[in-house]
Order: sequence, then C-alpha cells, then structure tokens
Amino acid sequence: MNLRRDWAGGIIAGLITLTGAWAVGQVTDGKALDLLGGMLPSVRFLCGSVMTATATVLTLILTLISFTSSREKQLRGEHYDKIRLIAKLACTGFIGSIVLLLIITLPIGEAPEKVYPFLQFFYYFVLISSCALGGLLVTIVLKLYQAATTIIIIVHPEKDNGSLVMEENQDAETAG
Repeated sequence: MNLRRDWAGGIIAGLITLTGAWAVGQVTDGKALDLLGGMLPSVRFLCGSVMTATATVLTLILTLISFTSSREKQLRGEHYDKIRLIAKLACTGFIGSIVLLLIITLPIGEAPEKVYPFLQFFYYFVLISSCALGGLLVTIVLKLYQAATTIIIIVHPEKDNGSLVMEENQDAETAG
C-alpha cells in the first residue's frame, strides 16, 4: 500500500507541473524560443537541486546501511530491498538531471530560423523531463521517509518492531 502511495505522490507532482504547461496552451515555433528562454534558468536550478538532493540521499543511504547492519537484530530483506530501490531512483535522478543539464546548455538562442520547428519539440522535451525529475524527487523523498520510519520504529524503545526484525530461526534458515 505504501509503495503505491510513494509512486502516486511523484506522479501527482509531475502532473501538477504538466497542468501548468497545459495552461500555457499550444506552443508555436516562434513562441517556443521565448518560452524556453524564460524556462531554462529554472530548469538549470532544478537540475542542480536534483543532483544535490540525490547525491545527499545516496550518502544518507550509506549511513543508513551502516547503522542498520551494526544493530544486534537483523532486519528483514524487504527493508534492504526498499533501500536498494531508493538508491536506484536516486542514481536515475542524478543521471537524468546531468543529461538534461547537458542538453539545455545548447545555445538555442543562437539557432537559425530553419531550426525553429525543432524548438517546439525541444520545449516539450525539456518540460516533460523537468516534470519527470520533479516527480522522481518527490517519490524518492517519500520512499526515504518510509525507510526512516522503519528505522525509527526499530530504535524506539516503546514500539513493537517484531514485524521488521528477523526471528532467530529465520536467520538460521537464510544462512543454511
């Protein structure tokens, strides 16, 4: 259930951004250059923010793994699968933001008029890519929150954490 909620949060965030683009309306070739000019500084900032956030998340994951592996009780494999998924999403976001940043560094303002039909495609590509990065970042944060909640339950002295911790006989079964 929580897995669907995480993905839904990212999709909703991306759709909200696309709704703003829909409000702009159909983009013509000449208008695309103007819209790109206004949009690119924000997209550059978004790419930098996603790169910073995902690099931080990857660092936090290493700390989280170190913390959970040093505990006396062994966590279920599901917890580590969630952490692996967060790491994959963070790497995807980091790489995606680098690629988008490289693409938007093209000097489109200096493009000749014969390239203007391509600018409409370029505008939609940048728009959809930035919406996807924003949605991905929301999903990563929601998944990271879920992992942090698991750790809080484990270390909380008054919470029952039996469903998150492997039993002694489960440990022997996985070792054998």
